[in-house]
Amino acid sequence: MRYQAPWFVLAALCLPPSPAIAQHSGDSVREVFYPTVAMSNSFTQPMVVVDRGFLIAIRNRNYLIVHDRDGKSIHDIELKLPGTETVSISDVAMKRDGTAVLALIHTPAERGYGGAIAILDPAGKIRRFIQTGLYMPLQICLDEEDRIWTAGWQRDADRILEEDKADYPLIRKYGLDGTLILGAVKRTSVDKGFVSGGHGRWKMRAAHGLIGILSFRIDDKPEVWTELNLKGEIVGQWTLGPVPLGRKIDGAEFDDHYSRFKYSLGFTVNGELYALCWSCSTDDKHFRLARLDRKSGDWKIMRETPRDNGILIGSDGNELVLARGFGGVQLTWIKPTMN
Repeated sequence: MRYQAPWFVLAALCLPPSPAIAQHSGDSVREVFYPTVAMSNSFTQPMVVVDRGFLIAIRNRNYLIVHDRDGKSIHDIELKLPGTETVSISDVAMKRDGTAVLALIHTPAERGYGGAIAILDPAGKIRRFIQTGLYMPLQICLDEEDRIWTAGWQRDADRILEEDKADYPLIRKYGLDGTLILGAVKRTSVDKGFVSGGHGRWKMRAAHGLIGILSFRIDDKPEVWTELNLKGEIVGQWTLGPVPLGRKIDGAEFDDHYSRFKYSLGFTVNGELYALCWSCSTDDKHFRLARLDRKSGDWKIMRETPRDNGILIGSDGNELVLARGFGGVQLTWIKPTMN
């Protein structure tokens, strides 16, 4: 993405920390402070994310930090693989027992670069290593049956730095034993809203019976939200426009390009997609929470939430999780209710 974080987002990330277990504010149902986790202020670097209530941070590409929803450290390790020179963690998904499932790219491999999925038990030991060959998994999530879903791209066998021109599946589903269950959404689906490896990136999350995939574009076109059923079939697709602005800033409305990119998302277990818009609130003390209306394809305003809670970094069940950081990270869980 070719933009910098606006000043009000950086301010939200740098508010003073609260105690380890904070008192609930009027907007939150739970607050936990993680003093040993750093939060990036740049969108070009990995930021913290939440999956199934676990706080996840990737540092220096191969260092994994995971805490549970009570603040307890689960993983704090530098990932090293025998026979490899470099390991880059693309994304992480969590099982409820603290097992981490990692999407990886490593070197060397048979053709220079190799894709893989590593499964780490709660003690940090690699219990299974699934080689994906020329397929590079970029995003990963677990469905309700703990099947592994990945979104990624495939390298050309002869021109290893280029994308394969074959009609390969962008989405794959694996069992925890490493069995490839299915491939879905062929490369020719690019025109339907997906973008292949050299032209964008994905965010992937699971809900009850659904896999949701956000396709970011680097050509300034609108993002696309796509939902698959557990058979890998596309059941819905929406082009995501801007969240409605609640005010004018500096005397003028921001254009669609600005307000479209200045939000973060949460996909809850009940299948609702929420956006927290950083630039759309009616004053300088709040962010604006919206829900995707699937019938119209528009964002519907739910309410505003205090800017002190931070930015939306994911969901935990049917609650949304917001983060702010200064000398650590504070997470705030909120219920996405109407005003």
